[in-house]
Amino acid sequence: GGKIHQLTGVPSAFTPDYAPEEMFEIAEKLYRKSR
Repeated sequence: GGKIHQLTGVPSAFTPDYAPEEMFEIAEKLYRKSR
């Protein structure tokens, strides 16, 4: 392997920016599809 480069970026690009009720709705849909 080679050297690991320290990458700079935007941390918020990796965190979802959803409201709690939107997260609940998404989780509900995923749960229903998994059953």
